[in-house]
Parts: sequence; C-alpha cells; structure tokens
Amino acid sequence: MVLAGYGVKRSERSLRRLGRWRPDIGTVSTNVVQAARTPGFGASAEYLDVSLDDLRDFLPRRLFPIVGINLAPLGERGWHAQVVVGITSQYVAVYDPLYSSPANPERQISHQAFDLAWAMSDRLMIIIAK
Repeated sequence: MVLAGYGVKRSERSLRRLGRWRPDIGTVSTNVVQAARTPGFGASAEYLDVSLDDLRDFLPRRLFPIVGINLAPLGERGWHAQVVVGITSQYVAVYDPLYSSPANPERQISHQAFDLAWAMSDRLMIIIAK
C-alpha cells in the first residue's frame, strides 16, 4: 500500500522476497526498511517509542507510517503490521490487508486498543520515504 502510494507496483511475492519474509516468522522491521531502500526509497527508516502525536504529524505529509502491533488487544494472536492512514479523536484508521476488503479497506481501532497493541511492540514505526 505504501509503495503503491508512490506509484511503485510490486507483487506481494516480490516484496516478501526483498524483505526476507518466512512463513514461520514473517519478517523483521529492519528487513522491511532494507527492502524499501532497494527500489529507491533511501530515506526509509524505523523508529521505536513513537507517540500518537508523532504518527499524526506524518500524515499531512502523505508519509503513511507502518506500525508493528501485537494482535492480542484486538482479540487475535500474533504480531502484525498495519499502515496508519488517519487519526481522529476516538480512532486510529489503518489499512490492513489481513482484515480488510476492497469494499472496506479501512479498519478503525479505538485509541485505547491501538495504544495497547502498539505499546506491546515498543511503539515501532517504519516510514518509507525517498
């Protein structure tokens, strides 16, 4: 989704290969950043201990943060990544192919649930940028 926003079309399979994704563990954030740098996004970086205000600051610049979360506070199991596309006074809106459909691409998560899920992954944020 983030690369597509820059007009870069890549198959999920090629992105998984670049990110050294494995079916048993997925990938790690460092691999995601390295994979993004390959097609010319050299300013891509990962950050820890980011605040909700920090996330909000990136959105007007059309830099959509990828966040790592623990799914337990959302009633699921495991670790996952989501793309933050909006923040309101009550909800964080994310794109998440695992839980969305073309007809309903956004998922809204309450601030409380999002913050708990995000805190469990050290408030990880990845920015893909040129």
